[in-house]
Amino acid sequence: MEKWLASAFKGLTVEEDFTDCCVIVESNRFKCHKVILGLCSEFFKRGFQSDFAEAASGELYLSDTTAKTFEKFRLFAYTYDKKEVTTYDNETIMKLLDFSSIYLVAVLSTVCMDIIKERIPKMKYPDLLKVFEYAHHITNDDLIKLTSKYIITFREPVPSEVYQLGSDVFREFIRLLSMTESIRFDIIEKYVAMYGFVSLCEFKWQFKGLSSQSKETTEAYANENPFKIETSDNATEKGAQTADSKRNKLNNEYVKDLLTYVNYEAMSVHEFYRGPGKSKLLTLESKYELLYKIAAKPKVRNGY
Repeated sequence: MEKWLASAFKGLTVEEDFTDCCVIVESNRFKCHKVILGLCSEFFKRGFQSDFAEAASGELYLSDTTAKTFEKFRLFAYTYDKKEVTTYDNETIMKLLDFSSIYLVAVLSTVCMDIIKERIPKMKYPDLLKVFEYAHHITNDDLIKLTSKYIITFREPVPSEVYQLGSDVFREFIRLLSMTESIRFDIIEKYVAMYGFVSLCEFKWQFKGLSSQSKETTEAYANENPFKIETSDNATEKGAQTADSKRNKLNNEYVKDLLTYVNYEAMSVHEFYRGPGKSKLLTLESKYELLYKIAAKPKVRNGY
């Protein structure tokens, strides 16, 4: 769009001349033009057609977005200013991507995705992790591959944002992590402890190495996101016990799966002793077996 025309259309969002519809988001009312919204979005095009109630009232309520996000979408719909979108931070752009997916704004989706991909090579570790998780959230294979490519290259200490990843994404991160096996195990141990996963031993355990900054009490399974088991309000005690048993089984299987990504035999005897050897994630039997394999390596017999 020509600069002068973009400027003129941008002015319409302020002056509200000839507006013929109103989009309501979080009690905020945005005066708009049906033709402009309809040209940019299939959702709005259909929403303001004559056979819909919104066409008669001229009002459309949106509940799956925020006023700030809609305001940025509206600016783009009126100006198609890609440079303006490049000034937004990653979080805002990802919100616009979500908006574009829900409300069928193909052109904005393409612009936002291109910007994110261009930023990835220069992203810092914490920012890259957020995009990595988002890529899995929207199941975008291209974005997953691109973020994975750069995650592998990091050799710096793992940031705390790792422990905010969802369970499935954390598993993918562990698979990609290019660090020593002892560090990989330590990260897994901290993660499963923070989110209340049961151990592979007979009893639950509490990890004492991390402290919460919150003063609020937490339940035994503070993070229900990984494997949430729904129960009705009127569930019997037997039903509740069954749900707990199922959750424990799922959690155990998840922990077992995570531990398969650790190559214990690549550790030294000392590394194994300080990490997995003292952990309650492994059974005593498995510790003996793994330690035997490590000690049996020629380089170990000749020294640590």
